Amino acid sequence: MSLVTRIFCLLQLLFGAIGYAQNPGDSSLYYIELFDRQKIYGQLIYLKHPWFGKSHFWVDSTRYAISQVKFYRNHIGYFANVKPLMLFKPDVFAERIIEGKINMYLRWEYRQKLYYYQIGTGALKKAKRRLLKIDLVDHPESMRCIRQMRTLDYVQAGLIVGGIGLIAHSVIYSTAMTGPLIVAGAIIANANLIPHSMKARKREEAIKVYNEK
Repeated sequence: MSLVTRIFCLLQLLFGAIGYAQNPGDSSLYYIELFDRQKIYGQLIYLKHPWFGKSHFWVDSTRYAISQVKFYRNHIGYFANVKPLMLFKPDVFAERIIEGKINMYLRWEYRQKLYYYQIGTGALKKAKRRLLKIDLVDHPESMRCIRQMRTLDYVQAGLIVGGIGLIAHSVIYSTAMTGPLIVAGAIIANANLIPHSMKARKREEAIKVYNEK
C-alpha cells in the first residue's frame, strides 16, 4: 500500500474522530452495508490499510473484512465496492458523485477517471458509452450527450493517430525540419487529453439531465 494511501486513511480517521466529537449522538448517518444486505450503523467508520495484514473496516470498535462491504457512508461521502466489475483486482471503492434515479460513482486509477453507474438500487455497471446508450435511450438530451461522446472519441483518436504519424514521418524522412516536426507531433498527440476531459464531462452531464426529467 502506497504512502499516499496510508496518509489518506490516517486523515480519514482523524477527521472521523473530529466529526464524532462534534456530533456524537447522530449515528443514523454513517453505516456499512454488507453484501448480504445487512446494515451496520456506527458513529465512526473508516477504512484502514495496515502495514501488515489485509485492509479492513472499523465501525466504532468492530472490525469487518473489506470483502464483506458492498457500500459504506461516512463523514467523507457514500462509496460503492466495484470489485464485482474488476476481475483479478483487490476490493476498491468508488465515491458517489451524482445521486438520483441513476447514481454515478467515480474513482481514480493512475490519474485516470473511472466512472460507474447504478439505476435505482440495481447492480453497478461501468459507465461505458454503449451501456449508457441502452439505459438512457428514453431521454433525448442524455442521448445527445452520448452522441457527443462518440464524436469526441473520433477526435481523440484522430489526434493520437495524426500526432504519431507526424512523428513517424519525421523520423523516416529525416530533414532539417525533423526536430520541430517531432515536437509538433508530440503536441498534437498529447492534445487528445482535451477531448478526453470533455468526454468525462459529457458522461456526467448525461446522467444529470436524465435525473432531472
